[in-house]
Amino acid sequence: MRCTGWGPRLSKGDPAPARTLRVFEEAQRSTARTRWNQADVDRAIIRTLTRDPKEAEGPLRPAGATLTALNRHHDGHTPETREARREAILSATPERVRRALLATLDAGCGQAATCIVAGRDQLEHARRELGATGDMTIEDLLAPPGPAASTGGSANGPRAR
Repeated sequence: MRCTGWGPRLSKGDPAPARTLRVFEEAQRSTARTRWNQADVDRAIIRTLTRDPKEAEGPLRPAGATLTALNRHHDGHTPETREARREAILSATPERVRRALLATLDAGCGQAATCIVAGRDQLEHARRELGATGDMTIEDLLAPPGPAASTGGSANGPRAR
């Protein structure tokens, strides 16, 4: 597969791994040709500012306020940097968003990683369908049933006592 973006890309319990891999593959090309309008961007701005905990300014319970303050301190988010981030979000335009997304996808190309959690038969089928034999490694996440079960372990690996 060709590198098409930032990593990691994850799909858990995927019923159609081949389709998912094609979507990942197409992300950069799709972004390059998509033209959003300002209404699209405005909806994204509203969603970002109302759902992002970094932007939350509403009343907080003491435990939440403490955690928020600790996270902001740890991450270096001063009132000035938070205001600059908010202004950057509010001034977003469709072209700036598209350019930023493409730059992010391009910059992460060398580090892109994909993980799809699905049944082995589905993954083997995806490998055949995509012809990705050299670029696709299939690994078991859980230990196969075997000797571990007879020595106090389970099919999922050793068990602590």
